[in-house]
Amino acid sequence: MRFNLKVYHFFILIISLFLFSGSEYGNYSELKIKNPYAISPLEGMNTFAAYMSLTNISNENISIIEISCSNTKKAFLHDMKMGSKNGMISMEKIDSLIIGPRETIHLKPRGKHVMIVGLSSNITLNDEISCLLGTKRGKNFPVSFKVR
Repeated sequence: MRFNLKVYHFFILIISLFLFSGSEYGNYSELKIKNPYAISPLEGMNTFAAYMSLTNISNENISIIEISCSNTKKAFLHDMKMGSKNGMISMEKIDSLIIGPRETIHLKPRGKHVMIVGLSSNITLNDEISCLLGTKRGKNFPVSFKVR
């Protein structure tokens, strides 16, 4: 009897861990988006950068291959790099952003970021820009950048 009681407690523990670990993120999907914001463009400009942190909470790679934003001509992922030979800063378009399982990638100033081009209307502080992050598997994740 004693052995069966230990086995029973072991299985209850395993089942409890499984149930609680599955609810850790509530109703989130496999991608957690944190702190999305955009820097207000300079007056007369219609191009600006947006930033956020992306955490893959799944067990598979997530490959972001496109971004589209409402009321804009286009948006894309970008990376700012410092040239090793000349020290010049360059901007490069990123074709895909791969986020490994349980990995967090920070899109931030002077690094990877979202470039938003061609606003169709004026934008002011605290406005929001609605966008969709598209994955290689055809899934879209909505994100709204608050203008700072």
